[in-house]
Amino acid sequence: MGQKDVQDRLKMKPVTMEHLAQFNDLLRYVFQVTSQDLQEVGYEEEEIEQAKRPVLKKSGCTWLV
Repeated sequence: MGQKDVQDRLKMKPVTMEHLAQFNDLLRYVFQVTSQDLQEVGYEEEEIEQAKRPVLKKSGCTWLV
């Protein structure tokens, strides 16, 4: 399967608050950040999600699926 075939199957769609967990997982994968890394710098798991929530709401960004 060529790159053009793959691109033809991708579609853009709005990211909503229901995608927050996937958004978080993708950021962790891309930047290779673990829960331990976050704790070592003083963040709690809930703080990160709370911090991202308004950004995701305001951004109106889209996500390739």
